[in-house]
Amino acid sequence: MSEPSEPDMDAPVTRRELNKALETWGGALRAEMATLGANLRAEMAKLGADLRAEFRNELATQIKANNQYLLDEVKKFNQGLLEDAQSQIKVLDDKYSDLPARVSKLEALPDRVDKLEAKVFAPKRKRRS
Repeated sequence: MSEPSEPDMDAPVTRRELNKALETWGGALRAEMATLGANLRAEMAKLGADLRAEFRNELATQIKANNQYLLDEVKKFNQGLLEDAQSQIKVLDDKYSDLPARVSKLEALPDRVDKLEAKVFAPKRKRRS
């Protein structure tokens, strides 16, 4: 058997043959472009979904980190307020820290106080008119 011969590339062709070849080639090209377009759209949709998921995860991580930072800052601020309030209360407490001892001394005063009270708070005499 003889091998199929290659077409003669220098042989003239008719317009009909040229149009038929171009339609065949154009149809194949359109089909390939449609397949590539569909593949590209699918890949872009997958990448978009992956990016959205990654963005959501990163955003959630950042929100958690910011929440923790804010909680730490509020804790520091409140600790400062607490220390300041404690120091102010201590000043007031120190002012009256010896009060129980002073009250005990007052309660233990000698009977002299009773005499002085009788004298100071004695009933007043009526005036002569």
